[in-house]
Amino acid sequence: MFVDFFIHRPVFATVCALMIILAGAVCIPTLPISLYPQLTPPQVSVTTNYVGANADTVEKAVTIPLEEAINGVEGMRYITSSSTNSGTSTITVTFNTGYSLDIAAVDVQNRVASVQGRLPSAVNQTGISIIKVSNNFVFAAGFFYPRRPLFQRIHLQLPRRLREGRHQARSRCRRRRHLRRAQVRHAHLARPNTFGHARPYRQ
Repeated sequence: MFVDFFIHRPVFATVCALMIILAGAVCIPTLPISLYPQLTPPQVSVTTNYVGANADTVEKAVTIPLEEAINGVEGMRYITSSSTNSGTSTITVTFNTGYSLDIAAVDVQNRVASVQGRLPSAVNQTGISIIKVSNNFVFAAGFFYPRRPLFQRIHLQLPRRLREGRHQARSRCRRRRHLRRAQVRHAHLARPNTFGHARPYRQ
């Protein structure tokens, strides 16, 4: 009964859905995200810029020394790096889930400071940026394509009386259509006489 109420009132159902969406959008900023458990592993990104160097030079002079110094830091899960022809070197250190991001950033910073004297002077002049990356999210949504077309699912959700009424109306339309065709088909079998009455036509 409750589902039928919304099926027969699509405008009312649409308004209710829009009100729920607006209420959720208003409440998102007030959610206590800090109380939720951390689902994604924390990351610390180390970015340097070696002006005028290609990717091969950046990897040998900057990326490899930094990787050797950072590798093995406490709580580390894995490490990834990239060197570009624009002179940029990016090292991303991923830690275990639940590990403190502040402690991870401090540990990485200490490892970078220990090897900073071995880096080219151009890199030290531009500076080394250490950024804490947090991948927290509020919710996740999944979408799927229904196996059955939309109009078929709506038809199956309609009440039984409504489906039977539509079927009976279609049957009556078909009978009327066949009756009209039969009248047109047999109209030539009768022709009016001199007094205006119809009589059978004989060949």
